[in-house]
Amino acid sequence: MATVFTGTRIETRRGQDRVHDRLAQFIVSTTALALATTLVRNCRRPGSEDGMLIASIQLRTDIQVPLIPAIQSIIDGRGFDGISISVLPHREIDYGPEGYSIDSMAWQKWQAYSAWPIFIEFYEAHKDWMQKNISKKTFEWPDVLRFGRVIRNSCSHRQTIMFPREDELPVRWRDISYQQSDNEKPFMFVDMALADFVFLMIDMADELDRLGCPLL
Repeated sequence: MATVFTGTRIETRRGQDRVHDRLAQFIVSTTALALATTLVRNCRRPGSEDGMLIASIQLRTDIQVPLIPAIQSIIDGRGFDGISISVLPHREIDYGPEGYSIDSMAWQKWQAYSAWPIFIEFYEAHKDWMQKNISKKTFEWPDVLRFGRVIRNSCSHRQTIMFPREDELPVRWRDISYQQSDNEKPFMFVDMALADFVFLMIDMADELDRLGCPLL
């Protein structure tokens, strides 16, 4: 999968990309809540029929995930054979007098609860392979996989940074770096937003592809 940057599209195919099934879960869970929110609050915005914008802090972009087609594919029993997600320049959203829409940060904080388990499952599915084929010593792993390990642990630690051992080395991904002194530091919606989990999974998947890991 090519490196993601603004103006590109994230394209995956079933059985060919290790993040495909995880992206499908991510799209269904986020759009299900978005559709329910839209119906209850009747807060459709111009262009919402095209998809839902989800922000990334690290890439300073938005990703636009399909809205109606995602739910329709589940209703039809088709699932996702292919996924196409637009990577767009970030834009500030006018939330209106109530300060709320399906794009708002308040909404995305609720939605993050469904994204974390997907990322944790992605990491755990590849953990044994990484230990057997890279090293049992995680400090010997490539940077992005070491960073993903810390985020996986932190997702289960009240969404605050957690280094499991005192002797662990600092980790870095894109413009974020953490070290032992950052333990207990909140990272969600400070350094990472919902779309950053997608981008981190993609970067980890690219590294696993490079290392010859089978699709898991």
